[in-house]
Amino acid sequence: MKICIIGPQYPWGGGIAKYLDSLGRELNKNYNVVRVTFSRQYPRFLRRDRPAALDNNMALPLNTQSILDTLNPLSWPKVAEYVAKQEPDLIIFKYWNPYFALCFGYLANKLREKGSKICFVVDNVYPHEVYPFSRIWAEHCLGNGNLFITHSKKVTKELIELVPTAFVKEIPHPAYDYGQRINIAQARHKLLSTDMPDWGGKPIILFFGYIRPYKGLDTLLHAFTMLQGWKEDAILLIAGESFEKMDKYKALASALGISDKVIWHDHYIPDEQIKLYFSAADLLVLPYKETTQSGIVEIARNFDLPVIATNTGGLPEQVKVTVPPDDPEALFEAMARYFTDSVDCGYKQQATTFEDLAKTIMESLE
Repeated sequence: MKICIIGPQYPWGGGIAKYLDSLGRELNKNYNVVRVTFSRQYPRFLRRDRPAALDNNMALPLNTQSILDTLNPLSWPKVAEYVAKQEPDLIIFKYWNPYFALCFGYLANKLREKGSKICFVVDNVYPHEVYPFSRIWAEHCLGNGNLFITHSKKVTKELIELVPTAFVKEIPHPAYDYGQRINIAQARHKLLSTDMPDWGGKPIILFFGYIRPYKGLDTLLHAFTMLQGWKEDAILLIAGESFEKMDKYKALASALGISDKVIWHDHYIPDEQIKLYFSAADLLVLPYKETTQSGIVEIARNFDLPVIATNTGGLPEQVKVTVPPDDPEALFEAMARYFTDSVDCGYKQQATTFEDLAKTIMESLE
């Protein structure tokens, strides 16, 4: 069987690229896999595309073509023609934002007409922020699918409401492999020796990932202020590139009087540095106002890092300790219980692997 995977993949960075790369490598063990990724993914004013820095084990044995330009519809027929010439039995797309709906919908429609089966791995049916006509775009794209993979009950429900005939397989989000956790003192020395030379044995709370309004960083800053009144040596480490201006968050931290306890690494975190952040921290906090599920939880699982999250979307399916969104006091109390009573802030679901995901996809097509 021949399989084509279309979407962000190496040499591009980010969690979705990591996901598709991991799935592709797993499928390539038993099938012939070709990959199509972007020559240009976003307009520069929305986001800067960044190539991933590959580690020593990240050679690219898979057949990859960087030919898909989301901004140039005139190029899409050429991409469809290239993929059709590969004669894939199955084409896998990752769908998470209506920005890609026209492009992916066009390709899925043309390639399904050629006889390929279409599988959509759906992170979100609808975007986290307001997007014009998002339902229309989603229906246009996802209506071409033969098989859908979801990672939360919320997404499954929304997908079936949108496409009533959808054949959906729900499986927990697979855990990522970023290697083993390293010594905490070593990780903190590499990350914090400049920002905070006296990091010592201070508890570090980690906020990790792209900074966007729905991520609830403002809620965490308020909750962390309450925690300071009880555990004044705690440090908040914020790591991730921002999709909005950071001035308002830094001004809020200043107004709350916690600027000297917050470390801002508000830039893109390449894959090879992820291990340092998750090894240096004592606790990961995901204060999301709204979400579906979180791949960051599965990075934390890789390093056995405790997690506190909000009870929105599929997060209660992933982690044991959740609190209401937009509730700084409840978040503070959960953090305090963890540091005082060693509350189990682990994971609900048994770890799922990309081997499990590949097996689910292939068995669903039989």
